[in-house]
Amino acid sequence: MKAGVVVIVAAGLVLAGCGLPMFGFMPGFGMGENQGGMAGSGPGGGFGGGFGPGMGPGMHGGLGGSGSLPADASNGQRIFETGVNIDGQRVAFAGGPNWLVMRGGGCAACHGTDGTGGFPIMPGNVVAPDIRYESLAAAEHAGDEDHVPYDDASLARAIRDGIEPNGESLAWPMPQWDLSDRDMADLIDYLKELGGDGQP
Repeated sequence: MKAGVVVIVAAGLVLAGCGLPMFGFMPGFGMGENQGGMAGSGPGGGFGGGFGPGMGPGMHGGLGGSGSLPADASNGQRIFETGVNIDGQRVAFAGGPNWLVMRGGGCAACHGTDGTGGFPIMPGNVVAPDIRYESLAAAEHAGDEDHVPYDDASLARAIRDGIEPNGESLAWPMPQWDLSDRDMADLIDYLKELGGDGQP
């Protein structure tokens, strides 16, 4: 009986050392450079950092992300990476994956810190799209030739209400964010700063 307990504890420690939780798979634990680990640790997962236990980085970045924000991070970058504005207020949202409600995070939690997406949103098979402004405003987006280009107003509507420029609903993982006008303008400005290399 003691050997069985030792094996279970050892397996749990191995999983925790890999950045995986001991009780079931939760996305975003120790998955690589842009993806934080348990409780907001940096690259590679593990424990520590972030805003405290249970408030880790979401899937790909988010709270804690691939490191702390620079002291001079703009309000838009703060919202994008953490879901917390420059005043320290968490941006309220509705919908989206359950883990986002439990662990927090911003746009980067699903779309990556560079905004290029490409990550499957757990649980499910929806892949986060590229949300850099230059990509959203293009005539073709993610191979969709019928893509209606975004402008500032339609992007704000998508972020707040989950509605695309063509009137269709965005996929279920997209939360509807309750951003003030100032925070929305700052976030859109930050999405415009994300360049072709994913860097502002």
